[in-house]
Amino acid sequence: MISARSRRAPHALAAFAACAVLSFAVASASVSACSGGRFADGGDGGAEGGAGTSGGTSGGTSGGTSGGSSGGTSGGTSGTSGEGGSAMTCAPAVVPSAAVAAVSLSFDAFDAAGTGTNGWKPLGYDRDGLCTTADSTDVCMRASGAPSSSQEDGDNGIDNAWGHTVVPLLGAFDPAPSAGYVATDGSGTGILRLTFGGTTLNVPLTEAKVVRQGTKATLSAVVPTEAFVTEISSVAGHLSTSLCSGSTIEAIKQSIRQASDMPLSGPQSAQVACAAISLGGTLTGVADATPPSVDAGPDPCAMR
Repeated sequence: MISARSRRAPHALAAFAACAVLSFAVASASVSACSGGRFADGGDGGAEGGAGTSGGTSGGTSGGTSGGSSGGTSGGTSGTSGEGGSAMTCAPAVVPSAAVAAVSLSFDAFDAAGTGTNGWKPLGYDRDGLCTTADSTDVCMRASGAPSSSQEDGDNGIDNAWGHTVVPLLGAFDPAPSAGYVATDGSGTGILRLTFGGTTLNVPLTEAKVVRQGTKATLSAVVPTEAFVTEISSVAGHLSTSLCSGSTIEAIKQSIRQASDMPLSGPQSAQVACAAISLGGTLTGVADATPPSVDAGPDPCAMR
């Protein structure tokens, strides 16, 4: 059974403040395994290959006889090799055909961050068909103050901003949220319920896909940002009454918004705001089960 939300003494607030600053004020300079743009499309021919007149990113000569690996058919002969003009490619980690949307499972542990700084990168799947780097401009508009590193993909276009930015943010309260449930309907809408900091955290999910192999499963989903902010607000007082109001809880909520890397719906576009957070991770100790009802108990913030 999942424990009811319980009142917990104030703790780790200084650690959270440091985490929030380090996670979002410092922009990472790392580059994902997929080096930008749309995956494996050769960069739209003439644009990537220099339209045969300037050849690729830095290669090719005037007249375009060596206009990049995939571009330069106009004004050039065949454009096959241009020095430095090879197209950026990515083998997308697409959601397998075996994935299902409707599940009702219990699990012993959920890992979205892996081991080490880049442990999040192989967890989950590519959900938007893009290989996004910090320099990409064909994706949604980041929240105010969000560093460009927050939009970076993992290996082969994997979308897992949850493991990249949210897990380190919440780690001040519980570095390893565990035992819980995932329950979604045929559209992939539902919850990921985690035992978190002595209480329960119901992470809202949309577009969930699960690939199960025995007692292990891979979860990939999209978390609506504002719905998750609301959930954090409802849980905060159970973690510490110092989070009922004030600058710390507001900083937490803003940092969650800054982790957004996906539109709430529809394809990526530079004309829409990032309003959701991609999530990927591994579930272990998986079994068929229905999440029980949970009595959160009195709201500590209302009792102050």
